[in-house]
Amino acid sequence: MVLFDNPTFEKLLTDFPHYSVITPSEWSKRLMIRASLDRQALEELRRQGSITMVCHQKSQQIYTRTTKVE
Repeated sequence: MVLFDNPTFEKLLTDFPHYSVITPSEWSKRLMIRASLDRQALEELRRQGSITMVCHQKSQQIYTRTTKVE
């Protein structure tokens, strides 16, 4: 199943992990995609370890970039 076109997917992989605050509503506006698709993409990035969930309140999720601990 194809969910993203190549330019949008590349932007997702390169831009998402570099921001300090990531919310589904913010990124659906930036990528011009539906919020349901954005939530799936954020969950996939969380599973990959690129981002970390900070808060989950009802329908709002807040993520941040994953930093390396040395």
